[in-house]
Amino acid sequence: MNVKSKRLNERTPLLFDKESNISSSSSCRIRSSTTCTMALLLSTFIPSLGGFLYGYDQTVMETILSLPNFQHHYFSSKHMIGGFNPFDYLTIGYYSMAILGTLYSGYICDQVGRKRSLIGAFLLFAMGTLLDVGYSHSLIFLLGRLFVGFGVGLLMVAAPCMITEIAPKNIRGCLVGFFTLLVMAGQMAGYYIMLTLGPNIVASMDSSSSSSSSSSSSSSSSSSSSVSRFSSWTCDWRAPVVLETCLCLLAILVQWQLPDSPRWLCWIHQHYKGDNGKSDADKEGLQAIAYLQEQSTDDMEVQQLWHEISDDYDGQLNINMETTASYFTFISSFFNAHHLYEEEYCQHQQRKRRFLLACGIILANRMTGAETLIKYYASAIFYASGLHVNDTLTAPGCTHSLALAATAISLGWCVDHFGRKGFLLTGSLMLAICQLGLGGVFQWFSKIEWKTGSVLLMNAHARTLAVACVYLFIVIYAFTWASLVLVTTCEWFSTVDRAKGVALVACLSWLVQWIQLVAYPWYFFLSPSLMYFIYGGSMLMSCYFVYHWVPNTTAKSLESISRIIL
Repeated sequence: MNVKSKRLNERTPLLFDKESNISSSSSCRIRSSTTCTMALLLSTFIPSLGGFLYGYDQTVMETILSLPNFQHHYFSSKHMIGGFNPFDYLTIGYYSMAILGTLYSGYICDQVGRKRSLIGAFLLFAMGTLLDVGYSHSLIFLLGRLFVGFGVGLLMVAAPCMITEIAPKNIRGCLVGFFTLLVMAGQMAGYYIMLTLGPNIVASMDSSSSSSSSSSSSSSSSSSSSVSRFSSWTCDWRAPVVLETCLCLLAILVQWQLPDSPRWLCWIHQHYKGDNGKSDADKEGLQAIAYLQEQSTDDMEVQQLWHEISDDYDGQLNINMETTASYFTFISSFFNAHHLYEEEYCQHQQRKRRFLLACGIILANRMTGAETLIKYYASAIFYASGLHVNDTLTAPGCTHSLALAATAISLGWCVDHFGRKGFLLTGSLMLAICQLGLGGVFQWFSKIEWKTGSVLLMNAHARTLAVACVYLFIVIYAFTWASLVLVTTCEWFSTVDRAKGVALVACLSWLVQWIQLVAYPWYFFLSPSLMYFIYGGSMLMSCYFVYHWVPNTTAKSLESISRIIL
């Protein structure tokens, strides 16, 4: 019992992991396997580019669809089809296809590999943006958004799995977190691009309206008026969307030349040892490691890492394809394993605990209230404090830049040098203080104007505290949870479970986000401070959850993480 407790304490330190402090005898053997090469950076940057496209597209499309002139042109009766306006279903269609794409990606990543899944995701993204750019009817625009949504769902699973499986253990947190960083960078880039092009779009659409009306009143033909109307505004709002298409095509060309995940190739090789059609996976896996390390396949370090990966799969039981053929068998295997032998039963129990632990982390991340607070409620808090959106300190670009800087600092200097567990625990405690502080401010110092539906803070010190809590929340969340939640979730799963596990927890994240948005009016109806107290209490519960259940995986290989007993 003492030996087991000692091992548990050694594997879950709060801020520093003794096992990550590599001894001098082992450092010589693995120094080259943890070197950050240009090939490795390129192989992780292209999947991370999917995060940039997701954040960029989200911001650009939200801005375009909210433009009054765009709505005037395309949310009109001429786009009605039997009383059905496709533009009314853009949002729900996009997110529905994103969820379907996420679920499908968990299956397709295991069947065809991470590389082909990424190429397919970028291809769907490019097709969708091309339809949006060159459409002549709202139904085609809706179809393009459905393609983009499905591509986003594929990217949300394939990219993190790919980066997790090719990243060296000593910089895995930085490389996987770079996907999150580029999501933020895409949102900020989309914001500034639309901020620059917005007046031009409005002006060009106004001119197109006047030119269209004047041409219709004249005796010119309908074809010439449509040409002039098209040429007057096509280069404005379409330009940011064309940039997405170009980036997708570039990503396809580069990703096609890059290798697949060596761990996925090893899994395929182990399962199809007797199949000549799959026997080349062993050679491809070795070549993938050699390419990432920029060494030859005969190099000792390359051979050692490949044998380490292969030996880990040799030690696993033969549960690969039977339990990953579908989501039903994937989930049911967690609860219908009582007929198995003791060793198999223990392995199934460990897989179930890892999945439940990942779900717990995703729920805890959503219950921070970060996305709803930063994206939707921060502007309301600033307004209640007497500030306006146009002010320098409250502009959305300022908050995005602050979050981006905090995440970059965390990824560059902290996440791979200190324990993930300590980061999550510290972040939970600080975020709880911020949320409870906002709750207290709105509970005792707020006044509701029911005629306008706005909330005002009547005390000067309360207004200062509210603004300080918002900015402190943005920095702390970006520095801790935003930098770590993705890599922590991905590295807990084994290769045979990673794609479907990440897909399911991503769908859980979408579901909780939707529930939070729907529930907000009820929070406000009961009390303006209720939401902040709920989030603050949830983060206090997250402190308990992280401290007792979350292991520290800093600087551990994926193979050693798979052997940790939870």
